Amino acid sequence: MVFRADNKAAANDKRPIGMPIRRFLKGNQMNNSIGEDIGGDTIDDMERAQFLSYFQSTGIPPPITWDSESDLKADGKSDDAASECTDITVSSTDLETRNSRTTGNPVFLAPSSRIPGLKVSHAPMYNPDGSLKGSIPMDGTPVRVSSPLFEGVMVNRVKGMGDHKYFDGRKRTFQWSLQVKFKRRIRFDLLVTGQDFKRPFRNLPNAGLIDKGLHLLKNRLPDVFDSRLGADEPIFEHALINGCQHFRIDDPGRSGPMFDLFTGAKDGNIVEDTSLLNDPNVPKDSEKRKRYFSKLENLQKFYYEPEYVYTFNFYANFFNMTRYSFDLTSFFRIEVAPFFNGYPVFMAMLKDKTTDEFILATEMWHRQLLEFDEKPGGIARLFARKKMNH
Repeated sequence: MVFRADNKAAANDKRPIGMPIRRFLKGNQMNNSIGEDIGGDTIDDMERAQFLSYFQSTGIPPPITWDSESDLKADGKSDDAASECTDITVSSTDLETRNSRTTGNPVFLAPSSRIPGLKVSHAPMYNPDGSLKGSIPMDGTPVRVSSPLFEGVMVNRVKGMGDHKYFDGRKRTFQWSLQVKFKRRIRFDLLVTGQDFKRPFRNLPNAGLIDKGLHLLKNRLPDVFDSRLGADEPIFEHALINGCQHFRIDDPGRSGPMFDLFTGAKDGNIVEDTSLLNDPNVPKDSEKRKRYFSKLENLQKFYYEPEYVYTFNFYANFFNMTRYSFDLTSFFRIEVAPFFNGYPVFMAMLKDKTTDEFILATEMWHRQLLEFDEKPGGIARLFARKKMNH
């Protein structure tokens, strides 16, 4: 596959893919079928260039060069994987060809190019000229991170990419932990995490069904919850404190040793500690704390303070990063790369809602994200819009 666009202008064009071009053609009474030649470029070529444009702008090396030190094949499957799942997404690429690719990892974790001020300090990631050559470690290796709002340490773990001991006996598929010292105060409800895409989804399931489903769940969702999956720039966001599985606050000014993510959590386990919030109403149990901070009135009582050190621990059981799929059971999964329109999911993300700017974001890229011809499988298409974007 060629990752360099021949048409530079098209590659830098951030317009939504597909439908806007077709509407333009229809308005000019031209044939709008895929593959129609227009000034030397087909619609398919123009859409493909736009599809790949964000990846090309990131400076991430081609997938063939991604590190191969993992126990995964290039399709994201472990050599000792258990019984086959029912995969409801089928590529138009020949599956035998795809599964024969064994060079490099299927995934690459990168600092988001959407945050110019974000720095990840890990020498093996960079060439001498400062360009990116390697992934952020996904095996539990701590790395130092900094942004305009904080200084800190991050740890990432992805099942199949090392640190087998952390995942043994657990259903977890990935984990990320962050320990930070903020440079200014920010209220709890104004620091959010989630997903944020800059293009509309392709092959999107019926937005009406999604909206109805979220409406039915409204009473169970946090007050600070924003979901616009059918928008031109889809988002899914909620308060950071409400989403993390474990949270703790430490005072570096106190005497005695302080919890240090860089050296003190080699096993990946974080102990909850909210005592420095100095409020007896805040539960000490992590699940109860999440429910407490699902209410806006509770979030607005507290600030992240510059004099303290905060640790956040996230993990998930269902989203398989190395396959880019929701693994609902041992035998059933939904691959999601065909929906994301050439954009990656965030593994870690923090956004300051006072300015609506990212202060931390790491992007999990997968080979399948760059396969323009990838299509949802038959079951997924039953729930899709009547007219898909491609």
